[in-house]
Amino acid sequence: MKKKFSVSLKALTKSVPIIGKLKNPKQIITSLTHDSRKVKPGSLFFALSGSQTDGFLYARQAVRKGAVAVLSEKPQPADLKTNWIQTRNAVQAMGIVSNIFFKDPSSAMRIIGVTGTNGKTTVTYFLESILKEAKKKPGVIGTISYRGPGLSPSKAVNTTPSSLELLEILAHLRDSKATDIAMEVSSHALALGRVEEINFDTAIFTNLKRDHLDFHKTIEAYFKAKSHLFELLSQSKKPVKTAVINTDDPWARKLRPLIKHCQFISYGLKGSEDISAKDIRSSLNGARFILKLGENKFPVSLRLLGEHNILNALAASGAAYAMGITEKSIIAGLENLRCVPGRLEEIPSSKPFKVFIDFAHTDSALKAVLSQLRALTQGRLITVFGCGGDRDKTKRAPMGEIAARFSDWAIVTNDNPRKENPLEILAEIEAGIKKAGQKNYRMIPDRAKAIEKAISLAQAQDTVLIAGKGHETYQIINGKTIPFNDKEIAKKVLRQS
Repeated sequence: MKKKFSVSLKALTKSVPIIGKLKNPKQIITSLTHDSRKVKPGSLFFALSGSQTDGFLYARQAVRKGAVAVLSEKPQPADLKTNWIQTRNAVQAMGIVSNIFFKDPSSAMRIIGVTGTNGKTTVTYFLESILKEAKKKPGVIGTISYRGPGLSPSKAVNTTPSSLELLEILAHLRDSKATDIAMEVSSHALALGRVEEINFDTAIFTNLKRDHLDFHKTIEAYFKAKSHLFELLSQSKKPVKTAVINTDDPWARKLRPLIKHCQFISYGLKGSEDISAKDIRSSLNGARFILKLGENKFPVSLRLLGEHNILNALAASGAAYAMGITEKSIIAGLENLRCVPGRLEEIPSSKPFKVFIDFAHTDSALKAVLSQLRALTQGRLITVFGCGGDRDKTKRAPMGEIAARFSDWAIVTNDNPRKENPLEILAEIEAGIKKAGQKNYRMIPDRAKAIEKAISLAQAQDTVLIAGKGHETYQIINGKTIPFNDKEIAKKVLRQS
């Protein structure tokens, strides 16, 4: 059962710049929501302006359902009798109010924020495994799910939920005695002010590659959004704060001056970092290396494969090392992680070839995965991939070129075309393949048929990579969401072949 909260309107809005005065400051608020469908008697309704609709249009409906107060950037309609809170920035106000309502939950636990283009999910999984090995009670908030003590694992709607949902989840984890939270922090969340009220203990930067330019417009704006996590870390009220940075990434140099009042831990593979890996030996079954933690060195055997996953392991190790977790728990945590859903996840079968699914949906992520598989595959490398619609179009041609260059066969198919014409997306991918002068590809729009074709082509010692959707269990075509699971489709084909 969720803990019940009740706070006066005056207490909730004490730090919110209000236009005008409160009608009834003693009004007790017993729930918060920005969704009029979830309003209950005693609710404060946040009438937010979104990309799809304006919450102001639902204010009357919210009041009819029992909302005793409405917060909006717009003035109160003359005919609507309720406590109306007008402010210039409703999203910012929602974070402030939610943090007061849920009693500042991030201050009661250790909060580790992970940002970067690639690797966020895997780093949080490594951290969860390490923390469990250290007998902590971790929670995880990220792309695949929100989970932890007292919290039934739920599929993530967003990598980082809105400030209201995020603070409510953190409050529930706190009240269920969680000790540490590993949280993916997306660039959207940072740009849209979803984590302004979070007091971070640790912030991890994995890398910065081209992505989400449909939203951020430029790579510089994308970096600015990512770097804001470290500004928040510097401002955090926590007594000891640590920045863990992949100094192999060229953007780390620009990030370093923004980190203030914090410990700094570097990680990477070049050798001069605080946390690094040496003597790396990789196979399609995992990787072995010598882990350097400060002045000490330890042998590690990862079940996850690829150099990028070694970097992810180093990131988690750096954060855990800063927390004072023992080397024994760090190594055991790294080695105990069997797989991360949809991240170079092997589909088990008795066939003489390997089949993997992976979430790689950017040119940089696809290149990283394919370059690793290319080096480890004795036979041919066959890749199935596509690009999402209504998203950054600049990565489509580069993804086509990369897939064709690194693969023996590239099969171009639908990803989530959303409301775009799927054939137009495929044509933009094909343009990159042709520009590279490659002819080793096929266009099969039906994703299930594309997966079936790829597996049918595979022979002994080949590797098949099904990229782009990873853990997702749906496709969005013509604006409609339909069930679709790369993993289950591949399993079915393997059984029948």
